[in-house]
Amino acid sequence: MKPPGGYAADADCLAADILRHLAEIGAGRTSITDADLAGAPSDVMRELLVGLLTLHEDLEYERGLRASAEQQSDRLVTDLRAAVAARDEFLSVASHELRTPLSTLKLQTTTLARWLGREGQGGRESALTKQFAVIERQVTRLEKLMADLLDVSRITSGRLELHREPVDLVVLVREIVDRFRADRVGSAPVIVFESDESVAGEWDPFRLEQVASNLVTNAIRYGEGTPIHVSVRGTGDAARLVVKDEGIGIAADQKQRIFERFERAVSSANYGGLGLGLWIAKQVVDAHEGGIDVDSEPGQGATFTVTLPRRAGAHG
Repeated sequence: MKPPGGYAADADCLAADILRHLAEIGAGRTSITDADLAGAPSDVMRELLVGLLTLHEDLEYERGLRASAEQQSDRLVTDLRAAVAARDEFLSVASHELRTPLSTLKLQTTTLARWLGREGQGGRESALTKQFAVIERQVTRLEKLMADLLDVSRITSGRLELHREPVDLVVLVREIVDRFRADRVGSAPVIVFESDESVAGEWDPFRLEQVASNLVTNAIRYGEGTPIHVSVRGTGDAARLVVKDEGIGIAADQKQRIFERFERAVSSANYGGLGLGLWIAKQVVDAHEGGIDVDSEPGQGATFTVTLPRRAGAHG
């Protein structure tokens, strides 16, 4: 090492002086004092110590900023977790609170249905039946919204449980399609169902009914009145459910986002729902160790395919 120009000290002697003075300052020290600077054996040493002092102060300042940022980040994470927990708790409480009046309302609609079926109402019967059908559809809609909210709470808190039992997926999905056909009003689309004779497996029937119903509801909502095609096929050790519509379709950059919570590919101003159906469907399919994907182009409709192993661990 060559000493800076203007100094006559030999390089080796300068290095030895620097090491000696640093040793004299003392091990374990975390700062350099004015006395250390005054006691420096040369101007070169003094300039070096000033540089070290400046570097030390800069490092301390940076360390302080980093510590402050980490503390703020920890607080933000804590606050976010608390907000998520509070939201999930609210959803759970709200769902349970809604269940009581909905159960009462459901009982009343059932009673009214029986009454309308028994008592002749003359000219008023047709009008009453139509009004009752509107009430019944709205009750069913509220029940669905409440169940979705409750599932959000269950899934996010890790409390989604499967109750597997032998199920024929063909029978289960056919019943769902028949129910949608029976509820068909006005310009509701035609639903075409195709299947193998039987596709058996060990699944949670309630949860799979939820998946199929959500997919058909989604197809009706975005299919713009076009026919909907539903099929169930067996493929070796797996089952495949396909729901296809010919509606508005989905842009490529939306295909993953639609499976997120409260997300949708279109404006909520034009289409109803909470944006939970596909997210819940994906969580249920994942819990069954299966997969769900979508094939779609804007204006070309959408095809949702669910693949389910027939038994737990079959793909493990």
